[in-house]
Amino acid sequence: VGCLVASNADFGTWSSAGYVLMALWSFHFLRRFVEVLFVHEYNRKMPYVESVGAPVYYWGFGFWIGLSLRHDLGYVNTYLALFVVGSVLFFVGEVGNGVSHLQLRNLRN
Repeated sequence: VGCLVASNADFGTWSSAGYVLMALWSFHFLRRFVEVLFVHEYNRKMPYVESVGAPVYYWGFGFWIGLSLRHDLGYVNTYLALFVVGSVLFFVGEVGNGVSHLQLRNLRN
């Protein structure tokens, strides 16, 4: 979301790293969405503060991450090996988190 705040004509410039980062970010939310639909059981009403706090938290961090990755504000991906290792670790962590949530659901049954 932060990348939508354009300051000049270079706004549309995307690198392959930007696409990978956006795909990883989208995968995270897709996993969370699937967990909400198929894994978790919600038997209580959510308090107002919690129902407002979670979206504000995610929108805030989404804005901050998008803003920090803008090339016109100084973000430069200079070390490819670190980028690849970080991306793989993020993906493995997301899959591991999803598997652990499935295991916890199976323990409840």
